[in-house]
Amino acid sequence: MEKKDNTRRSSALPTLLQLRFLIELEKLKSRWGSASMIAECCGTTQATVSRYFKVCINNGYLKEDFQFTETGKLWLAEYKSLIVKLTNYLRAIGIPEQELENNLRVMIGNVEMHTLKKMVDDNAGTPVQRAMRTKKMVRFAQEEQEALEDCQVYFKLLCMENYASDMEKCFSMANLGFEREAYLRHDKEQDKWYLELTARDMAAHSRVSGENMIGHVATLKYDREGVLTAAEMENEKVKVPLEYCHFRRGSGLERVGYLAATFTCNVGNSHMPESTALLFFTF
Repeated sequence: MEKKDNTRRSSALPTLLQLRFLIELEKLKSRWGSASMIAECCGTTQATVSRYFKVCINNGYLKEDFQFTETGKLWLAEYKSLIVKLTNYLRAIGIPEQELENNLRVMIGNVEMHTLKKMVDDNAGTPVQRAMRTKKMVRFAQEEQEALEDCQVYFKLLCMENYASDMEKCFSMANLGFEREAYLRHDKEQDKWYLELTARDMAAHSRVSGENMIGHVATLKYDREGVLTAAEMENEKVKVPLEYCHFRRGSGLERVGYLAATFTCNVGNSHMPESTALLFFTF
């Protein structure tokens, strides 16, 4: 299998700010001269807005006069609905109000629309409805097990707490706590599949002493039927059962798996507080 870099944001994905350019354009009825008004409203430059509108014209979302095409109307409507659902999802999992905006920026700018829609839809509804969907996803994974084989996967851990203009900082610190090679493994004795990550030392900067310190992932926890459960960890190998991951088909033949994972890390003599990241992996 050829290696590919899954840690960079796809240039095809809009940022939250770019979506707001289009939302404002929609309000202004796509008038000429709207770029300067939108730039002032969104706190950016007219050149930045105009450049993105040219991208939208090339993608078939806008016409040359900045009128929305039918494709553009549908595309923007889907993202507007997603922003509302994603905001509600983040509130539901306990993200503080002051961190919602940053989380929206990270997730929309780094994750494909259909993956985010699947994630928020899986967590919508009553607890009973969510449980029924979870059982359906488990059955889906089990039905496909015969087609699986031990193989390497590529993963990224997106931060659920912070955002920076440097897109590399959208990744959780836990992303540094694992070797880049990860695998799907089959436990023949239990007849179960799991995702295997390999923990490694990572550098951390002490806010107290200012020293550079070496840290290590201490625990990885996942949601197991409503109970936060620690993944098995032995000899630096962390095993996450696939039956508790969510899956979808990628744009090609690959599958994409994802779950919310909670981490703790030991740095020196200190035990860092728990933090949650979104783990995405492709195979």
